[in-house]
Amino acid sequence: MDSMINLYDEDIVKIRDVVGRIEYKYKDANNNFDTMWNMIAELEGRLYDNGFEADADWQLNEDTDILELVVTIIDRVDPISGFDHEKKQYEVKKARELNQDIEEIE
Repeated sequence: MDSMINLYDEDIVKIRDVVGRIEYKYKDANNNFDTMWNMIAELEGRLYDNGFEADADWQLNEDTDILELVVTIIDRVDPISGFDHEKKQYEVKKARELNQDIEEIE
């Protein structure tokens, strides 16, 4: 998952949950063009319903020759008035205090 915008931890969790549910729904589907297209359309729609404009597509992993789902978060449906950097700093500080992994977008 990539992002063109700043995301809070709860945003990342919400997005991963939506993607995971859609991937699970289609896990046993035959991988034909129509099914793959329907999965992307449903995924983008569900992310939109959860407040995120996204672009999803299939990309061939050249090392494994397996198609992988790539999701890019473009923007919020209702953009907030600026990213709260203090909130994000608090999230990172809290995670470090609890010795938790810090969520990052690749």
